[in-house]
Amino acid sequence: MERKDGRYRVSNPESTYFLTLTIKGHCQVFGREKYCSAAIDSLRYCIDEKGLRVYAWVLMPDHLHIIAKAENGNLPSIIRSFKVNTTKHIISGLKHDNEEWEKEMLRIFGFWGKLNPKNENYQVWDSGYYAKECASSGFLIQKIDYIHNNPVRAELAARPEGFLYSSARDYFGGKGILPVVKPFK
Repeated sequence: MERKDGRYRVSNPESTYFLTLTIKGHCQVFGREKYCSAAIDSLRYCIDEKGLRVYAWVLMPDHLHIIAKAENGNLPSIIRSFKVNTTKHIISGLKHDNEEWEKEMLRIFGFWGKLNPKNENYQVWDSGYYAKECASSGFLIQKIDYIHNNPVRAELAARPEGFLYSSARDYFGGKGILPVVKPFK
């Protein structure tokens, strides 16, 4: 459901949602493997420890698409935890390396952080996220297809199942890097 300020929210905590989380300024942080690993580790933690049920996902260079549900009905809290955890790991990694790209990312995220009174220093993710309830099986199938073909459309992979940071392998007979629950048998 869209709020008056243009942001979306989870209005039915028991439902499954198509979510998009975007890196601030569309900086392509996930174009580097170590930052992808930080996001994957955070997602795995949310799955294993927080009750996140993932149906499909793809980690693109500047955003994450995911179809998910919270077993405890607390999806907004899990997403917030994911964003906080990945931010800590990304900022730590950027501070550790001394390349120009890392310095520039720290400067950009520092700029955004100073503009947001809720942050102390850095803002890596856009505030909020796009959330659309998967109210029908047709919508769910459409979004799974959209997620899996996103890397192909972006010319990051020739085939959906060829992209490592996605659940497409799970749907094409292989095994992906994160556990997913297929909504249809």
